Amino acid sequence: MLLCLCYGVSEKSILNELAEGPKSIEAIQAKFKIGTNCGSCVCHLKDLIDKTKTGAQEIVVGKEAEKEQ
Repeated sequence: MLLCLCYGVSEKSILNELAEGPKSIEAIQAKFKIGTNCGSCVCHLKDLIDKTKTGAQEIVVGKEAEKEQ
């Protein structure tokens, strides 16, 4: 699923990045440019970051990749 339509950034890309360890919204924006154009995806980005910090995100990135194929 695309999280940022302006730059074509997928949720999977962000989850892969977050799986490497906690990141700030600014760090994600610097790397992917997500939320730096129209800004409509920022709330979704914040939700993903918050969920991964609290452990509420139970998406296994490998399983999601299998579904996309």
